[in-house]
Amino acid sequence: MTHFTSLQIRNFKRFAGENHIPLSGEGQVTVIAAQNGVGKTTVLDAFHLTLHGKRVFKERYPGKQFNEWIHNAYSIESEEEEYPYIQFALELSDPIHDDVRVQRTYWLLPEDDGGVTEELVVTKDGKPLELESGENKLDYTEAWIEALLPLPLSRRFLVDGERLSDFDPQEIDEELIESIDDLLEIGMLQKLDTHLQTIHRETVRKMVPEDEHETLENLLNLRDEYKSEVTELESGIKSSKAQRDIIQNRIDELNELFQNESLEEESEVANLRIGFAIKQSELTSVRRDVLDRMTTSLPFLIAGLPVNLQDWNVAEVKAALESERLNDENLKFMSSVLNSLDPSLGERSRNRIEKAANDVASSSVHEEVSSPLAHLSLDALSIFEKRYDELGMSEAQEDIQNTMANAMSKLNKFNKIATQLRSATEGLSISEMANELKEKGMEFGGLQADISRMSDELLGKENAISTIEKQIENIQSKTDKDSHLNRKKETILLLRGLLDLYAVEHRSTMAQPLEDRFKEGFELLSRKSDRLEKITVNPRTYQTELKMAGFPGNWLDRDLSATERQHVGLSLLYALRKVGNRPIPVVIDTPTSRMDRDHKGWSVTRFYPELSHQVIVLATSDDLGDGLYDELKQTKNLGLELLIEEISDNSVKVSESNLAAFFGE
Repeated sequence: MTHFTSLQIRNFKRFAGENHIPLSGEGQVTVIAAQNGVGKTTVLDAFHLTLHGKRVFKERYPGKQFNEWIHNAYSIESEEEEYPYIQFALELSDPIHDDVRVQRTYWLLPEDDGGVTEELVVTKDGKPLELESGENKLDYTEAWIEALLPLPLSRRFLVDGERLSDFDPQEIDEELIESIDDLLEIGMLQKLDTHLQTIHRETVRKMVPEDEHETLENLLNLRDEYKSEVTELESGIKSSKAQRDIIQNRIDELNELFQNESLEEESEVANLRIGFAIKQSELTSVRRDVLDRMTTSLPFLIAGLPVNLQDWNVAEVKAALESERLNDENLKFMSSVLNSLDPSLGERSRNRIEKAANDVASSSVHEEVSSPLAHLSLDALSIFEKRYDELGMSEAQEDIQNTMANAMSKLNKFNKIATQLRSATEGLSISEMANELKEKGMEFGGLQADISRMSDELLGKENAISTIEKQIENIQSKTDKDSHLNRKKETILLLRGLLDLYAVEHRSTMAQPLEDRFKEGFELLSRKSDRLEKITVNPRTYQTELKMAGFPGNWLDRDLSATERQHVGLSLLYALRKVGNRPIPVVIDTPTSRMDRDHKGWSVTRFYPELSHQVIVLATSDDLGDGLYDELKQTKNLGLELLIEEISDNSVKVSESNLAAFFGE
């Protein structure tokens, strides 16, 4: 098991001079206490920067420039130095590497002398890492740290409790998948697959003619870009559909409640309710018509596509293109005739004939016909005309005007009856339901529009990928099928397929343990755990589904409170830590942020002691106040107790201290 034994901070923010922070004691939970604004987040920053430097900075401080930030972080109470610097050092014990020290220094030099300069040193048992001949020291050292504690894992196990409330359990991004794979010891397979992908790309490039290298590279880049966008669109559509289904369920519930309540109201209200439901249904129907026009013909009309293609001289363009095609064929025919003459023409005569023929054939379609379509090829023009007819552009303007007029009429009628219903039900319980029903209807329509837009984009991207792959196939078809490079390419593809198959199989074996451990963590945290019926983890994407008594569908699709999102985030962290084959310490800042007293108690006494073999908690007085410190002490899990105290307006110190007084015990 890896243990963090100490952290050193020098001249960083309020930590002036050398500050040594012990991290490992007899109990598995180390508490570092401080009032808000005194230095807890600074300590968490120090962990991140020591291990991963600037790479982790952008996520923690988006939009800021590192060099400016690190200059401003230099302690104003540090001793005057000829060469000012900020330094971090993390010491840890590891069963494989024994005692390890990671030290990262930032020299804050003037721009003329090189500006901010980074120095990274890793020692094992007091000896620096041994470099192979020709290896870059910084690159090798960064790679060594990455192998020991990968950045995706550090981001999961060095936790800002405040940010857990931003956790979206339905947005499992590639980085989270990577961190889970690392824990399940299949991350190396993903790295190998990436390496094979690079080799495959280079192999394909070598197979094609040199004059097509650039074209192939552009096609491959474009395909990768589109595939990434397809993944994002698929995720967006899935998320929007889930939200739409939740809203539809709520609309159905409100309609049922509406109907039951209206039976007990006056007949006028009942009639208005019936009229409201009818108008809402009509509005939903016409909304679909509007969405259809907005995603098909309307954008083309706005862009200036005419309702009559003859306005763009389509017949003349087609005739000119056909003439141009015939000219090309005639030139080829003439050339073959000249080549077959016996005796052959003299060079001067032949040149005169060919020049005259080329002059006749050289006029472009654009010169002959004034039309935006003049630049198209004959095949492209044919596809354009077909799509024009499919969209019904010849009748689109009138159709759109009628659709929009009908939609506005329906909307006005709906608003009118909604106003009447609100007025008639003012003060009655049905009024609030009517307002919510209208709002939900608008949300539903907005989501439908988003889904329709993203679905069209997805179809376009998939078609583009298909076209690009045909072009790539075209280029590759010019190569020798039995060549060494082609056999190498096929072998690489086979290996990548086997790696993917193994990864899916291995993930499948881990799905059940992840589900069990997630449930275990959730039960340690939440009072809702007794309503938990089933947990499902998708073995390919790690998407999680929770079935809760009394909640239809996936409970995670609901608009979760900040506390609920925290519980889900912590439960996932718990599951990863327990299932993973790499026992890693957990550092968490403000661990009980946004929780009520009961949930804080469960977190402190039940959850955090079970989270890892070493848990370092950065706590305010609120986190362990109201008797929680004493409860933690009684569990026998409390180890080191450290206090960060102000010693001046701009500096602090860290010392071992009994924290009972700090937490009001």
